[in-house]
This record gives sequence, C-alpha cells and structure tokens, in this order.
Amino acid sequence: MSNAFDEAWQVVKMAQHHLGPIRMYDLASNNFQTDEQKAKLKEEFGEYPVMGSAAFFNDNHVKARMTPRQYMEMAYNTGRKDLIGDEYLLDMQEQMMMGRPIGLPYLGVSRRDDGSFKVNSQEGRHRMQSLIDLGQGDVEIPVQIGSNAMFDGKKKHNQYGGFQEMIDALQGARLIQQTGYSDGYTEEDLGDRLKVLENLKIDDPQVWGRNKTFKITPEDWGEHDRF
Repeated sequence: MSNAFDEAWQVVKMAQHHLGPIRMYDLASNNFQTDEQKAKLKEEFGEYPVMGSAAFFNDNHVKARMTPRQYMEMAYNTGRKDLIGDEYLLDMQEQMMMGRPIGLPYLGVSRRDDGSFKVNSQEGRHRMQSLIDLGQGDVEIPVQIGSNAMFDGKKKHNQYGGFQEMIDALQGARLIQQTGYSDGYTEEDLGDRLKVLENLKIDDPQVWGRNKTFKITPEDWGEHDRF
C-alpha cells in the first residue's frame, strides 16, 4: 500500500475518499460535495446517486480505519456466501467502477467494563464485499464508528468527530465482532472462532473539508477483468 495513505491521514475528515476509480463519501456531513457535483451525479445516476445508507442513528461518530476484510469480520464475520443477491453485488461493483459513489460503511459499538468494544450494528457489508471482489480487500479505508450509549450520564455530542472522550476511548481499543445473527450464535458458541480486531485506529484531528478529495492508493490500482 502506498505511503500516501499514512502521510495524508492527518486530514482524515476530508469529505471524499478516492480508491482508484471508486469514490467514497462522508454522508454524515452536509459538505461532502458542491451543488455542481450533486447536480452532475443526479444527471448521471438518478435522484439518489450515492449507494448505501449513511448511519445517523447515533449521536456520537468518529472515523476509524480498517480493511474491508476486517470490516466483514466485525460484522458477523460475514462471508460472500452469506450475502443475499449475487446480481446485486455485481451491479454495485459495475456502478462503483463507473464512478457512482458509495457512502462510508458504519459500525455501531458499545463499551464493555474491560474497556473493549462490542460491535452491535452495521451498515455496509455489500459495499465492503464489493471492494473485496474488486481486489481491494486488504486496503485500509475510512469506517464510521458510532455509539449513542458510549458514556452513561454524559452529554450527547451530535458532532461527527467532535467528542474527544470517545476518540480517546476508542484509540487502540479492542473491537469484538457482532454476534447473534441466528439462534445459538453467541460469543460462547464461537469460542476460538470469534473475531477480534486489536488496536483500533482512530485518528485525530477529525477535520471536515468541503469539496476535497483524499486518494487512498493513487498508484496501486490495478486492472480488473470484470469491467
């Protein structure tokens, strides 16, 4: 992976992130694109041009970084065979390669007594599987981490990246995969198969930037036979 990622991550809250031809937008911000860009995208891809839901269910958000494979492990340790709709995945990948943007993936977490964090919600598995299918499964990308129950009795901060106590708690923390996908699917049932992400990477400052782009791997994008 190019050193450009680490060098540029200090400005992590830029509104658009580019991975080769793929565009990822911070939908939780109102400034991820200009009016001109918005009109052009609607002209190309319809009324709702950005694929994938944004996570607005929580008061507190920060941006972490992990690979699409790590994300899928944290989201029920989902495999491609577990996702519904092969044609849907292929269509999404084709649209992504054509320049249709995706929203950043999301993980909701809750803090445990030992300081670790348990994933309890997600939004983005099809987007992340698409990146894996396109050969980018091991490239670190931005991921939204959110929680509305981070600190009991604390004032809610409806400001993305603005809750320093949350940033400090998540930085370097241990993240435990989401479970409960079906009856009997618990941490105890999984045992040694339980996926854990050690040393979560949360970057500060988390700065917004209007109409700016961040190239994750500007020189590492390869050819893909499918498209």
